[in-house]
Amino acid sequence: MTPRRTSLHFCSSLIGLVPGVLALAVLSSCSPDILVVGVKSGSGTVVFGVDYNARPGDLADPGSASRARVGHPWFPLTPGRYTDFRILRYPSAEPTYVRATLGEPEEFFGRLATPWVYGPVPGLPVDESLEGLRQYYSVDSAGALRMHGAQNDGIMSYMEPPIRHLPPDPAPGAAWIDTTFFRSFFPGMVPIFAGAQTYASTLSERAFLDLPGTPVHALRRSQLIDSYDGPVGSAVALEGIDGAALAAALLDGASPELALAAARNGRRDRPTLVPEKGIWFARGQGAVARDYPHGVGPTNINITTYERIGSGFGPVPPPQPAP
Repeated sequence: MTPRRTSLHFCSSLIGLVPGVLALAVLSSCSPDILVVGVKSGSGTVVFGVDYNARPGDLADPGSASRARVGHPWFPLTPGRYTDFRILRYPSAEPTYVRATLGEPEEFFGRLATPWVYGPVPGLPVDESLEGLRQYYSVDSAGALRMHGAQNDGIMSYMEPPIRHLPPDPAPGAAWIDTTFFRSFFPGMVPIFAGAQTYASTLSERAFLDLPGTPVHALRRSQLIDSYDGPVGSAVALEGIDGAALAAALLDGASPELALAAARNGRRDRPTLVPEKGIWFARGQGAVARDYPHGVGPTNINITTYERIGSGFGPVPPPQPAP
């Protein structure tokens, strides 16, 4: 049965959004590492500041531990909280499943962050490519949800500073851009790629998702990763590696072989944000779907789709801090 999604409004692509996005200023008088972006929406202009020197999850910040546990209004970080997902991979008709459970805050490349740990759903076939994946999140002092990076089977990647996954108060049509330095490693901390990147994000209009677990209203955060030649550094990579494609694959938990294959294929012509792709978030519930609905859409094919089928509380995953 094909999943149904009834959208209240159609979300535009990044290209379609550009006329409504106004770069207000580069505040060189304050710091070369601060960019302010204004986004025109139905309720006015929403302004986001991009601070490359921000320290979300700083171990010296006395509030980091509490914020790492409480989380974001749209992505709770309570240890033991889990979400079960059905994974559909086009064109296979056989789904697999994962349970993503939040752990206790732990150190991840010098910062305190909460791991979201992927494991089996009891009694259901596990998605082996995602099993063991740990993605790291925190909430900064301004209230934004930050993603720090991921590790899986000895493959590690992180961003300095962590990027904003969601603004403090998500609103339809909001957009923001983060610039960071991305690093990735094979087991044993053997370098794969290091380079400056931009993460351009936008939120869709509110939509109804008829999920197999509990139907929900949600916002989709779409994201485009690109290389950046700026003040945060220059790229160092294996020959023929596309850093943006590699980052996207590793942060999603792809195996080293698949990640490197995607990176070597490259993306010389950067795509716009595709309307049907991205992570769906619901207030108070966290991520509820990804690249939904599954299959052939109006402008793309969603090859790998996550659909929430349940949630609850269970055992807290054991710690696995990264260096």
